[in-house]
Amino acid sequence: MAVTLNNIFMTTNVANMRTDSAAQLLRLALIARIEGPSVDALVSRLLTSVDADGSVNFHPDPITDERNTWCAIFVRQALFFYLEARLGRKLRAEMLI
Repeated sequence: MAVTLNNIFMTTNVANMRTDSAAQLLRLALIARIEGPSVDALVSRLLTSVDADGSVNFHPDPITDERNTWCAIFVRQALFFYLEARLGRKLRAEMLI
């Protein structure tokens, strides 16, 4: 799985990725214990998708100014999962739901 995810990282521009997809890819990377600039780029992408009011952009394209509840849920879960991993806590399957 890690090899496939690394291939996805090498061929995907996360800056243009839909927010829900970026959040799911971050969670998969954490499960596969992938670290490095690609994971950092995903985290940065997710953090920049959150507006001051907590709403989350569906897509980074400023013309498509669409907020999406599912994206907000996925981003919150992925960033929480990332925080737990960075704190050295055991990642549990129920964190993915």
